Amino acid sequence: DCLNNPSSHVVLVTDLGYDSAGNIVSVEITEQTPYKMRVTCYGEKIAGKDYDFTGYLSYVTSYFLRSGYTIYRRDCSSRPSVREPSDEAGLSYAPAPMMSVKTAGPSTATVTLSHSVSGAVIYYTTDGSTPSNKSTRYTGSFTVSKDTTVRAIATVPGYKDCFPLNSTLERVASPQLDTANDAAYLYNSVYYVKSGDKLTLNSDEGTTIYYTTDGSTPTLNSKTVQSGGSTSVTVTSAITLKAFAAKDGSVPSPVVTLRVEPGKIYSITVKDPYGFLQIGERSGVLDGMKFSVLEGKDLTVKVNNISGYTLGAVRVDGTAVSTSGGQYVFKDVRADHTISAELKSPFSDVSGSAWYSGAVAFVSAKGLFNGTSSSTFSPSSSMTRAMFITVLGRFANPGSSIANWSGMMGVTNGYDIIVRSDTTTSSGRNAIIEAAGQYVPVLGTIAQGKDGGTWYQVRYNNTTGYVRKVMPSNGKVLMDVCQFGDLTGSVSYCNGYAQWAYLNGIVSGVSDYQFNSNGAISRQDICVILYNYLTKYRGLSLSTASRSFKDSASISSYARNAVNAMANYGIVEGNSSGYFNPRYAATRAEVATMFMRLSEKLG
Repeated sequence: DCLNNPSSHVVLVTDLGYDSAGNIVSVEITEQTPYKMRVTCYGEKIAGKDYDFTGYLSYVTSYFLRSGYTIYRRDCSSRPSVREPSDEAGLSYAPAPMMSVKTAGPSTATVTLSHSVSGAVIYYTTDGSTPSNKSTRYTGSFTVSKDTTVRAIATVPGYKDCFPLNSTLERVASPQLDTANDAAYLYNSVYYVKSGDKLTLNSDEGTTIYYTTDGSTPTLNSKTVQSGGSTSVTVTSAITLKAFAAKDGSVPSPVVTLRVEPGKIYSITVKDPYGFLQIGERSGVLDGMKFSVLEGKDLTVKVNNISGYTLGAVRVDGTAVSTSGGQYVFKDVRADHTISAELKSPFSDVSGSAWYSGAVAFVSAKGLFNGTSSSTFSPSSSMTRAMFITVLGRFANPGSSIANWSGMMGVTNGYDIIVRSDTTTSSGRNAIIEAAGQYVPVLGTIAQGKDGGTWYQVRYNNTTGYVRKVMPSNGKVLMDVCQFGDLTGSVSYCNGYAQWAYLNGIVSGVSDYQFNSNGAISRQDICVILYNYLTKYRGLSLSTASRSFKDSASISSYARNAVNAMANYGIVEGNSSGYFNPRYAATRAEVATMFMRLSEKLG
């Protein structure tokens, strides 16, 4: 329970103590303001508890009850059968009036007031005002049909005064009427669904729904959906479904009406991973969504501008259409259709009709690819290992410094790694590398330090020192270093990303010391790198179930699982003749398409 002064204060009644006759002799009140809590026992101390603050029981009535505080009970339907506290003068307070609420019908509840003491006269209000003996005298049940605050007091024989009743009756939310496949089409206040579709009535916990399907107004004798349940109505002819929801202690909802008729419904499927197209109030990325249209009706699709992208063609069923006025209208729909939005390519050698044009525009807009010149993309050119690992690095975005990394890179594999001033194990430390996965510039290698192990000279937080490769006592690796010696000159742009990928187990070189940056990368090697990236770096679990390509036997054994996984994940596919061509050099257009699909898969 709590005592509430609407203008300033609320306190909790957290315990009560009773004497052998059942009278309340102790009231424990808890008050809290920020950073402070005060618990006070008024009257006799409650056994087993210690209090820093105590007071007279009369203070509860003289201060709280007579200075504007109102009692709020935890459960308005439950009243104690004992007498309420008395003050030292013997002036006792009667219990508050009791209230029950029953559903009378749609929008209407019947309220009944009573008192536990015979002969009590009850006065009440329903407008939120404070009741007095000049308020409406209770003579029998009354009805309410909206959110209502019922307040009541009573004059009770043998009692000085009476605790008040305060209760707010809230209206129950209207029932939710849904179609099973979410494909209803609203036109002139009628929902059209495909013949055989189902309407579902869902009831919230504690709520009962009363409904009819013949257009009549539901009553308490109508069919019901009980608490937390649901029921379905199959639509094969015109239906007028009416329903209201009711809940104990609340005002029932009004009747809601749903007129439903079977009709021919067609779908407009959106293919737009960018967010250009808007249908009705639905905007954002609608890619893959289907919108229902009643046979013979129109559907308007708005075309919006998207920051960072340039719209190319809008196509309906594969054919470019005009979007003058910023929209396209499907007129008199009598078939299923698709509508798609394409990006405009910024390159002169990528035509809008090319199968890869959208992918090229996408990866260019995302900053994953650069052109081979300011105006060309060279879609048919082979993708080099340097190009591919750079695109992957930009996609993964492991850190801005890696993109511009020069020199040799190492990565720590443990915590609190000591950077020493020389390669003896007894020398002092210069710094501690606190975190695993910390990328560190490596200035050189000492193949055999003073302890016989391999050490690296590193720079960390502007301090230069030495770190072991392996801790001799337990074989624990402290530092891994990428030692590709060919990451220089014209391919230096991939230096950081190639080392990052190697140190994370995503890519290997053609040897321990050669990355072969300018070499063309094959389709199967791309699958291996992407598989490693998704499973080792991002932690995904991918199916490697076998895929049947006509040239599956040509896939190298080391790449077979990766090719299967990337095909199952939807990143790669065979050509129109069913060949995968695993050892062919991948083109820039193919790789652009792979990264657009990967972006869509990973969101």
